[in-house]
Amino acid sequence: MKHYKFSDENRSYDRKSWDAYGAFHRTDGPFVEFETGELMIAYEPRNYERRNYDRYDVELTTTRETHHTFYADKECTQVIPRAWLIQGGQQSIAVDKEQRLATKINYTWGTRPSQYLAKHVSTAKALWNGANRLPVPVSQIVISKPDKDMKRSLPVQLLKDAKATVTAAVRLHGWRQNGWDRFRAKEGWADMTATDIVKEINQRQSDMIDVAFNGFSYPRVEVRQDFIYIK
Repeated sequence: MKHYKFSDENRSYDRKSWDAYGAFHRTDGPFVEFETGELMIAYEPRNYERRNYDRYDVELTTTRETHHTFYADKECTQVIPRAWLIQGGQQSIAVDKEQRLATKINYTWGTRPSQYLAKHVSTAKALWNGANRLPVPVSQIVISKPDKDMKRSLPVQLLKDAKATVTAAVRLHGWRQNGWDRFRAKEGWADMTATDIVKEINQRQSDMIDVAFNGFSYPRVEVRQDFIYIK
């Protein structure tokens, strides 16, 4: 975040206030500026508020909508595939162009104060303690990676055989596709036969339909980071 001038008198549309936070502040959409130099995001930005804010050199966006390429390391050698950032749904993020990184905007409902933050910023969804500093990691970005060890442990032919049997049963019943979810393979399947796997899947019609039309997915490994980086 770059330095902003709190005493900017050109902002006559928004006089400084005290009551909401017990400190002198001004609001700028989802941003709250403090006379002490802190900057916080007060709520998850609405669709029309997801844009670049030149005043702070901060862009509000999501992991699905962003045009940035992100890296897991500060040196920007480990690219993070976009799919790894949207597995559980898109994540709201603030891209700090001055610091060349992104921090997560906490999406939890309500304004429960944090015991670890100063009182006037205790409900922040994202926070900077001052210009030219790293954001305070109020929440962490989730990176969902494929579980390669799990994938290697399950023979491809085993899943093909199970899918073929389930697909035949679904066609026999005349059931139609009702979604795009894949059925998540399970770790214990490596020691089972295709017949045993089919018995487990056939306990629920919706699971059978998912397998027949969409196939299998593999469990994933979730890594949580305070920041992800941009060049």
